[in-house]
Amino acid sequence: MNRIQEAYRLVFEFEEIASDVSLGSSDLAKITKVMQEPNYAALRLFLAIGAEKSSTAQWMADRKYHERPDHNCYKNDSFCIAHLFELDSKRKRECTLWLIENSMAGYYEPVTHSGFRLSDMLYDMGAIDHPLSGGGYLALRLDRILTMANHFQISNKEIEDCAENVIKWSLNRGYAVETETSFSASSALGLNEIERVAKMYLPHDRQKSLLPLYAVARENLRDPEKTGVLSRITPKRV
Repeated sequence: MNRIQEAYRLVFEFEEIASDVSLGSSDLAKITKVMQEPNYAALRLFLAIGAEKSSTAQWMADRKYHERPDHNCYKNDSFCIAHLFELDSKRKRECTLWLIENSMAGYYEPVTHSGFRLSDMLYDMGAIDHPLSGGGYLALRLDRILTMANHFQISNKEIEDCAENVIKWSLNRGYAVETETSFSASSALGLNEIERVAKMYLPHDRQKSLLPLYAVARENLRDPEKTGVLSRITPKRV
């Protein structure tokens, strides 16, 4: 049975599909089109009909976990895919670290770009104390990030590494400081916010190691050609 045939079988086993899926069970053309290539609408369809363990759903989840734009916010979608479709433990842990970085950097989303209800999902898992509403990007408070990290058994060292990755990216993106970082987004944290993240999450020795980078950032601020067009934000922490 190929992927399209399996999709037909799965859809017609159920009489009702969640309204936000926007696919009718009788519309064979749409179902065929949406199942041709991995896409988020099809993944939401599989979740709506309770077929996330099917071979087609697993194939598609595996593909979409990796196939995403470079912006770090799309890693929120990868987190949802890994946990909702029960991908392997390595990817679950990897994307949980991405989520913690996003929560520090102001790229947490109650509802992801692709329509996954991240906040409700984390609340149902017991990883946050209550679901956060609203749209757009947010930063999470220290206590919520630590609660999330504890739930997913993320170590202090891993939390520190997440914070340093966000800090180095912000210095690179917002202040033209040459650093190595795997984080990628559009707007960096402001310098005061960078120092705040360091004080919240890093031990003294790791904070001290960043001081030369702060000095370069402040020096670069004096040169509009280097930093005049760069975007910096102070995210709302909830």
